[in-house]
Amino acid sequence: MMKLILSILLATSIGISCSKKTEPIIPNPAINTAKPPIADDEKTDRKAEEAQLFCKKNNFNKDFCILIDMSLHSGLNRFFVYDFNQKKSHSEVFGWSWVWK
Repeated sequence: MMKLILSILLATSIGISCSKKTEPIIPNPAINTAKPPIADDEKTDRKAEEAQLFCKKNNFNKDFCILIDMSLHSGLNRFFVYDFNQKKSHSEVFGWSWVWK
């Protein structure tokens, strides 16, 4: 008899919990939906100029340098290959697949 009562209570509680009406999700305006920060091109160019002077002074590679902007979050694109000849960074080169080509 006790098992029957418990089974009925369990079935009733499951039925009630499943029939709950759900409220529509309303977007919270307090949540920050701004775009994440990106690398500053002027800062990258200044650092590349410093790197180029360093490379010339120490007789290093004068074609390109690798810059990593540690001020950006690690989940963002902060790895750059800067081409001294074209005076621009190739930020699309992300990851290490380009090394093996």
